[in-house]
Amino acid sequence: MKKLLLFGVACCALASRAAYYPDPAHFRIERDIRYAKPDRCVLDVLCPPGKQSGWPTVVWFHGGGLTAGDKRFLPLHDDGIAQVAVRYPFLEKDGSVGVSNILDAAAQAVAWTFDNITSYGGDTNKIFVGGHSAGGYITMMIGLDSQWLGRYGHRPGDLCGLVPVSGQATTHFAVRKARGDVRPQFAPLIDSLAPLYYVDRPGLPPIDCICGDPDFDEWKGRAEENELLIASMKACGHKYARYWRLPHANHTTVLYAAYGYIAYSVRDRVNLIPYRQK
Repeated sequence: MKKLLLFGVACCALASRAAYYPDPAHFRIERDIRYAKPDRCVLDVLCPPGKQSGWPTVVWFHGGGLTAGDKRFLPLHDDGIAQVAVRYPFLEKDGSVGVSNILDAAAQAVAWTFDNITSYGGDTNKIFVGGHSAGGYITMMIGLDSQWLGRYGHRPGDLCGLVPVSGQATTHFAVRKARGDVRPQFAPLIDSLAPLYYVDRPGLPPIDCICGDPDFDEWKGRAEENELLIASMKACGHKYARYWRLPHANHTTVLYAAYGYIAYSVRDRVNLIPYRQK
């Protein structure tokens, strides 16, 4: 029975792993919109079909260890959610692009969404930020450390929610390596470039951290540090912080398993708006 269950999970993951190409006849799609000056700083916008407006929007940052990957839309199985898929700069070995450049670009992409999504029919009170792996790290950094959005006239609390999937809650291993840290990759560091550093800040948005199963090859320590982040936020008084561990999902398949959770998070956190505004 266990073998059959694992086979079923593997088949579902492989089926979901196929590239997602939204039907342009069904959705409104605009591609390669420049949001900042660096070469890689372009984004794609996907809008729900029909003439309705006021929908929520997910700004999505792809994974790739801060050194690879590309923008992509997600098959969220919810036609009422807009998406902004972001391409961002990568760390360069010569130091010409560092993590501050990446986080600054990411903040500009979110600021672009705040400044422009109403022209596509979106609601600026319903903007979410999410990402997988390195994109989850970016999500948490710009969503918890107010300096990044603050540069462009916004605050973390302006966001309706954060939905990081298997993001690193300690300082990202690629950032540590770029800074000359020679300790083992999985040795944790919590400094000003770690999302965990900011768990006590006031005015943070709702956050739902999603991770895979440590017993099924989720990244070492990743589930545990996300659980610590959520527990710490709650201990510091944050009312809207949740942690979801998805069974039988590894670091890759957790994204495909998370699509429904992301859509649920969006719909559920939108319902919190009247309570957060009191």
